[in-house]
Amino acid sequence: MEVSVRRIQSEDIMIEIGYEILPIDRELSPLWRKSPAPDLSTVSAMDLAYQYFLSRVDFVIAGENIGRRWGSLPLLDFTASVKFLCNSIKESGEGSIDFTENDHSVRFVCHEDLVHVEDSWASGVLACDREELLTAATCFIDGVLRDLSAEHPAIRSNAFFIQLGERSS
Repeated sequence: MEVSVRRIQSEDIMIEIGYEILPIDRELSPLWRKSPAPDLSTVSAMDLAYQYFLSRVDFVIAGENIGRRWGSLPLLDFTASVKFLCNSIKESGEGSIDFTENDHSVRFVCHEDLVHVEDSWASGVLACDREELLTAATCFIDGVLRDLSAEHPAIRSNAFFIQLGERSS
């Protein structure tokens, strides 16, 4: 399943966040094993976050796709990280996405209406509009939840999946 990239654009600043579930997911994920088929409504949060929906993520800021550097990622773990990032930016003006698979991270720090983005994989700092980042991230989260719910209806009853969809204040 490939999902179109959610695009938010304003003057020179553009943010795109999207994903594609990789074909290798069909080999590695318990979801595709012949028997017994897992019940996604009861799969543990840890298993759902790390063993299902291995994906490639596009995270484009000002034309640079920092997501391509990250390789394959567990989609729901990444989605949870994006949700936590949004909450952190709203509460403290900064946050990060830390990768469980390695020691890399992406740091986000607000400077007035701009967010400076520093990826440990590369030198230099990118910048994006704070509201555009939050909007693009929310669209990404909503898109993942919508797409997986449509493809795998039982997942809608999973406690971890439900928490991903809950809005924070």
